[in-house]
Amino acid sequence: VSRSWYGAKMTFGHFQSQSIFLFKVPYEEIERILEIPVPEMSIMQIGSISGFIRPIQKKWITADFVFGAAFGKARSLYLKDIEYEYNLVENRFTYIEKDYQLVKVNHFGYQVGVNISFYFSKRIGLQLNARVQDLSNGGTFFFVGTGLCFRL
Repeated sequence: VSRSWYGAKMTFGHFQSQSIFLFKVPYEEIERILEIPVPEMSIMQIGSISGFIRPIQKKWITADFVFGAAFGKARSLYLKDIEYEYNLVENRFTYIEKDYQLVKVNHFGYQVGVNISFYFSKRIGLQLNARVQDLSNGGTFFFVGTGLCFRL
């Protein structure tokens, strides 16, 4: 929703992060460090309500400075416990059991950013946007994106 040089925006994003960290266990009998790969996964849904100021507004280009509130809902699987058996003769793990804990956390914060839209026709354009979101106990995120935009 916008007027000539100001307006408001609502956004929503869905993000999934998967990583593998190596759980290192010192094994003194063979003077080695065993590494157990442990996959982790986080899913976050982020929404925001923002205002914007449009200092540049031409037929072919607009630029918006965006500022507002952000909300994130995160679900993450964290390693709670691990049990394993290692065979020295075969030099491999014979048994690995991982116990995960599901952690659900809500985050509130703010966002600031910029949108630049280039219109190659009267109603259709290409928008470049960049945002920084800082969420309470949820981290700071930098988003860069592009997409089509339309004038109604």
